[in-house]
Formats: sequence, structure tokens, C-alpha cells
Amino acid sequence: DVVHTESIIETAFKRKERKKFHALIQKALKEKIRHIIFFWSSREARNLTDIEDHDELIKAGKIIIHHVSEGRVYWRGTPDADFTFREMNAVMNKSESRSKSSMLKASLKTKAIAGWWPYRHTPMGYVHHKNKDKYGNPIKGTAKLVVGPEAKAVRLVQREFELRAQGFSYDEIRRKNFEEKNLVPPDMRKTYSRHAIEERLKNPLYWGYFYLKGDTTRYDGQHERIIPAKYLKSVADINRGNGCKLRTSVAVGDDIFRGWL
Repeated sequence: DVVHTESIIETAFKRKERKKFHALIQKALKEKIRHIIFFWSSREARNLTDIEDHDELIKAGKIIIHHVSEGRVYWRGTPDADFTFREMNAVMNKSESRSKSSMLKASLKTKAIAGWWPYRHTPMGYVHHKNKDKYGNPIKGTAKLVVGPEAKAVRLVQREFELRAQGFSYDEIRRKNFEEKNLVPPDMRKTYSRHAIEERLKNPLYWGYFYLKGDTTRYDGQHERIIPAKYLKSVADINRGNGCKLRTSVAVGDDIFRGWL
């Protein structure tokens, strides 16, 4: 019987970034779950280190690997020739992954040069808009960053910048926005955190430019700015440590005279 299923959205190419995957393998070993099933062989690994580690576990009789799409099962009685095929398959998967990664990077850079945010995730207040064909279907590759239709989301991020420009701390911004009626949408109240606020207040996209992962080149965006220029200037100064804060930041519950001589 199947005792556990898991959907993992992680790279199979970069071993160090497979934290959830490795945690699940350790969980299987600890609970003595021997049969581990992958629909595609490429989802087990696209790097030789993971393959070699799993081969040792297989030959020690600790796990049995199943690749559904290929109809293959690897256990300690599997012939050496099949293990050789498995390693060759891993090399091919790694090569395919490298090729796709290069193509993706080129595509992201092309879009960034044109001034459009290329990633799927959009910062609060923005959404992707795609052109549509004559049948009303979205056209692939035409996504452009536009101001989102949710006025509350736009207002919330504007309020965060407004309060930060006045010198409020991230914790105080969070508290004040919770206190303001209907400002934080109900579906956001559990995830509305200090960390998320800080990330938005340091996200260059709100200033009209952005960077690609692993690329120090600045790309000027064509998207509309939703934050008033006066707030952007003040928050930028504060982020650089040059801002003239209007008040001392005091966290809730802290001694009001903390830090005074």
C-alpha cells in the first residue's frame, strides 16, 4: 500500500538546493519505508551525487527505487548492467537540465532587457497581463507587469511605504496596519509578517527597476510605479541609513526609555 505521497517543487539538478527531497529520503529511511516511487527518472535526480548515494542504499537493501514511466525497479539484486544504464540516464537528464536552464536564462534576460519583469511571482500590487488571440486565449510569452485589479492590495503596499517614510519600524508598520480597519485583507492576516513587509520595502521593482537572479545588471522596467515619488525617496534614504527618521522605533512591549543614558 502507498503510505505517503509528496509533490516536490525543487531542482533535481542542484543537489544543495534539494532540502525537502533529502528530508523525505531520510524520513523514509527512519520509518523503514523501502519502496520509493518516482513517475519520471529525472525526478529522482539530475545529478550523479544523489544517484551514487541512492545506489549505495539500494545495494545495502535499505531502499528500492521505482521509475514508473520506464517500468524499471532497482533493488540490491539488480544486475550491474542496469545500474550502468541508470547512471547513463542520470547523465542524460543532467545534460537536458543544463540545456533547459541555459535556454530559460536567455529567455529571462531577453524579457528583462525589454523592460518587463520575467518571473512568474509578482510583487504585491502587480499582476501579469497577457495579450489574447482572436479566440480570447492568452498568448504565451506576452506577459507584462501591470497594476493589479485589487485596489486593497495596492493601497496596503502604498501604506507600508508611507509609514516607513515617516520613520516607523517594520513591526510598527505591521501593528498599525492591523489596527486600521479593513486594510489587511482577511486572507492575508495569517501571513502578513514583518519579514514580508521588509522585503517589499527593499524591493527595487517598486522604484521602477529590477535584477535577475545571479545577475548584477540593473534592468529598468516599463511597468507603472504605484508608490508616490516622495515616499520612494524617503524610504530609499532610510534603507541606505541616510534617512532622517521622524520618530524612534519602539517595539510593542519594549521599555520606552531603552537605549537612553
